[in-house]
Amino acid sequence: MTLDRENERYLEPFNSKYIGILTIVGVIVYPLCAIMDHRLLPQNIAADFLFIRVFQALVTLLFYIMYKLGIYRRAVVFNYVVYGGMSLQLSYLCSISPSEHSPVYFSALSAAILAGNGLIVWDSKHSAVINILCFLIFTLGIHFFHEMTWADVIDNGYPMTLVLSILSVFMMKSRHNGIINELKTKKSLNLANEKLQEKQQEVENQSEELKIQLELTHHQNQELSKLYENITSSVRYALRIQQAFLPDVQLLDNYYQKHRIIYQPKDIVSGDFYWWKEKNGYFYTAIVDCTGHGVPASFLTIIAKVLLDTIVDKAETEITPAEIFEQLQKEFRAAISVKGNKFHIEDGMELSLVRYHKPTGELIFSGARRPLWLLKNSELIELKGTKKTIGGIDYHKDLCFEDQSVVLEKGNILFMFTDGITDQFGGPRDKKILQKRIRNLILEDHNENFENHLDAIVQSWLGWKGDTPQTDDVLALAVEV
Repeated sequence: MTLDRENERYLEPFNSKYIGILTIVGVIVYPLCAIMDHRLLPQNIAADFLFIRVFQALVTLLFYIMYKLGIYRRAVVFNYVVYGGMSLQLSYLCSISPSEHSPVYFSALSAAILAGNGLIVWDSKHSAVINILCFLIFTLGIHFFHEMTWADVIDNGYPMTLVLSILSVFMMKSRHNGIINELKTKKSLNLANEKLQEKQQEVENQSEELKIQLELTHHQNQELSKLYENITSSVRYALRIQQAFLPDVQLLDNYYQKHRIIYQPKDIVSGDFYWWKEKNGYFYTAIVDCTGHGVPASFLTIIAKVLLDTIVDKAETEITPAEIFEQLQKEFRAAISVKGNKFHIEDGMELSLVRYHKPTGELIFSGARRPLWLLKNSELIELKGTKKTIGGIDYHKDLCFEDQSVVLEKGNILFMFTDGITDQFGGPRDKKILQKRIRNLILEDHNENFENHLDAIVQSWLGWKGDTPQTDDVLALAVEV
């Protein structure tokens, strides 16, 4: 699309309104002028005036109707027809009128040109062409149909009409450019406003969606919070159950001078537990570490505790830790197996178990991947357990649990613990604390009193852990003979 046609497209709505105004003026004014002409002019020319003016009014109305019906859509066509007909009309009327009336028609032509350029907006080249067309028709009409000389034409106002016509062209050019810029600016603003409204609507839609999502998230958070509270409440109640089946610590007073327990679950409930039982003058003590931690491991602790109680209670003769382990292995695997299904649980437990006879000082130890440390005469003796677990995947089927026997003396200290202490990550390089560090700590403080030993272990573990999350459940038991 050329620039001129684009400008016309901008001006069409603007000019359409003024074309309607010109049509109404023409249809009303032309007949009124004809009536006045009939009263003022001689009868021999009044009829011609009436015919010409009524004909011009009908032509104007016809082309307006054609424009509104869409037969042509360019307002400039209407302007050419109307002003061409008007010029022809004025030149003919001037040629048949008396000479003293000529200034009226020159003034009428000037007024029509100025009014047209003042009301309708078209390109300046169209304004120039229409003005030239009007003057050409008017001049030729006077030349061929009127007896006036050029001197008479000049005296009657022709030069002034020509000057006004030229000035009107420049006026139209300035007005045309100003209105075009104004319309383009309005259109740009409208487009920008539409885009802004679209963006605003999009933002409102997104805001509404976000509001819905926030409400949904809030509702879900409330549901999750309730669910968390319910689960936490259930787990805390499970903790009460687990604490209820732990043995009475005061029983240790019957067999040892001093005792101390470190018990720090990673979660609310623990997969580690301590167990002891009296039977036929013997005192059985165990530190048990079930696979994992939290709720799943806590279920295994219940199974393990019940099985240990049952095995010792049913023993008709003196039973050793290794014999307990062999029975525990069978009973535990049977307890976690699913009958009629190949599915089986590969979880298990590691533990250290001792049987102590206080009158003789004899202590029998057996371990399932857990050791027993004995601090005796400033020497830390390690009794290693069998490299085999209770339950789990049996990588050492050929190994049997073995008993190890020692005679305890007054002042000897026993250390039993799960791997939650030694496997704790931390320190400057985020490594495990390991057993060696704990052993060295005990040996450094071997002359200290009993309470200081576990205090030192706890402080060392906490210092090593720092801000690192706890790795596993922690359980340690120390007793002094």
